[in-house]
Amino acid sequence: MGSINSLTSALGVVPSDIVNAIAKEYTELESRFSRHDWTPGELNSGRFAEAILRYLEWKESGGSKFTSFGTQVNRQAIVNRVSVNTNVPEGLRFLALKCTELLLDIRNKRDVAHPVNIVNVDEMDSRLALRLANWVLSEIIRVEATLSTKDIQEIIDELSVKEISLIDEIDGDIVFIGLHLKMIERVLVVLYHTFPKSIDISKLRQIVKYGNSTRFRDEIVNGLVKDGKAYLKNDNVFITSKGIAWLEKYVDFQMKV
Repeated sequence: MGSINSLTSALGVVPSDIVNAIAKEYTELESRFSRHDWTPGELNSGRFAEAILRYLEWKESGGSKFTSFGTQVNRQAIVNRVSVNTNVPEGLRFLALKCTELLLDIRNKRDVAHPVNIVNVDEMDSRLALRLANWVLSEIIRVEATLSTKDIQEIIDELSVKEISLIDEIDGDIVFIGLHLKMIERVLVVLYHTFPKSIDISKLRQIVKYGNSTRFRDEIVNGLVKDGKAYLKNDNVFITSKGIAWLEKYVDFQMKV
């Protein structure tokens, strides 16, 4: 997520409406992916692609126009114009355009509401969608960024790096692997992962690998409750909207290797 925080400055020449939409949908896509919230992630990838279509439309027009947000974008008309306009850089005209169409087809053709009697492919589709979104965004930054070559390379490298979630689910168990995080961050990440459901305080303590049960309740969980980041009811712990907002602002949900 760190690279997205600098997206506005990196793409200063692109209309702010487009940049804001790209950043919003990419951040939401990445956020839901980190929570293994697969189906909504597929929907976000479609909205991300629609924002990219508007960028490509703007690029093809020579920076003069694009379909306003709130108005249905004409996918086929944009694809037809971009694909034959040799003034559009090849990386955008051939590759980014095809990736954007694939993102739209993941949403439209795969049908995110899969029937229950077939193999669930939501996770597989979401992983593909995030990698495609990373590539498209990297290519746009490469073409448009007004930063130094070094800064552009750092943003692209961050988007291209292999990402590992802080949490695995193995044989029905939640396994926390982001052991570099502070204990309060670990707790909130697990609560974020289980949201909107709660988790038993004893199970939560075991997952984050905290030894003393009394101190865990008194110092860690009650501390989060007092700060408004969590809610405790009958030994069930919930994350609050404040906890979600704090976590998404200050914690990177992916380990980079």
